[in-house]
Amino acid sequence: MNFYQANIRIQELTMANEDSAVSLCFDCLCDNHYYADIFPGRDERYKTLHVMFREAYDFCYRNGIILGAFDREDLVGFIMTFDYKKALSEDKESFCSIFDIPFSKSPIDWESVSYGASLHKQILNMKDAVMYMLLLGTKLSYRNHGIGSSLIDAVLNKNESVVSDVSNAESLGMYKKRGFKIEELDTGYYFVSKKPLGCIAEKACDQAA
Repeated sequence: MNFYQANIRIQELTMANEDSAVSLCFDCLCDNHYYADIFPGRDERYKTLHVMFREAYDFCYRNGIILGAFDREDLVGFIMTFDYKKALSEDKESFCSIFDIPFSKSPIDWESVSYGASLHKQILNMKDAVMYMLLLGTKLSYRNHGIGSSLIDAVLNKNESVVSDVSNAESLGMYKKRGFKIEELDTGYYFVSKKPLGCIAEKACDQAA
């Protein structure tokens, strides 16, 4: 544990933290190549991403858990997650908005989904409950000190599979160290997943028998 980790407090965020979390989310991700390619103009990106990140915060607050990393009272990192299958079943309109899928009361035709269809098929084939890590970020001056890893560790538990899509290849090592399975779905686009600890233990016992 380094100095930064020793002084960082991780706790669940509430709606009272929304403004600071959305602001930090933009600071962390505004220059990410994925968003920069979609919104080349920084002014347009600023307005659009603030709306998107606020929607994501509200969605994850309703359907999952949002954790923040604090250095005293300063929010320096965050992870936004949601229960994938619960959200798809109970908050479908927002689910479709988050993933840019046309909303309909009819079942989603995954074959017609233009982006990420292979990602959704992977998740829907998983038998366990699935916690989806939607957004993860750390304040620039606090990076490379294990804070993002600590936030991921706080999400992992024995009852749910944990998954995400990753477009930043440099971050794959962080997931690999934590035992995530990494699959490249498209050029530079990855699906990371980790089964519940209980399933991993059962599999090991089955192999040893």
